[in-house]
Amino acid sequence: MQPTAFQPSKSPESDKRVEFQALYQELVEDELRNRRICNDVVESVNDGRSPLVLTERNEHLDRLENGLVGHVRNLVVLRAGLGKRQL
Repeated sequence: MQPTAFQPSKSPESDKRVEFQALYQELVEDELRNRRICNDVVESVNDGRSPLVLTERNEHLDRLENGLVGHVRNLVVLRAGLGKRQL
């Protein structure tokens, strides 16, 4: 785990569930943080390691995949759960 300079931009919500979802969305959208994650993955691969990156949001997975494609030779992306069509 690497520390980042992420700071939430929104004020805390009174409903902690809403606050959690808003915070998670900000994390997903933080391009500097996502670039840092991708750079760390590329560095690990270049060092001969096989990093595993986990996220529970498909949007975040898409952003990380887009940041890694072309930089990581054997990129494997696994998705869990059912899509909207399958529900």
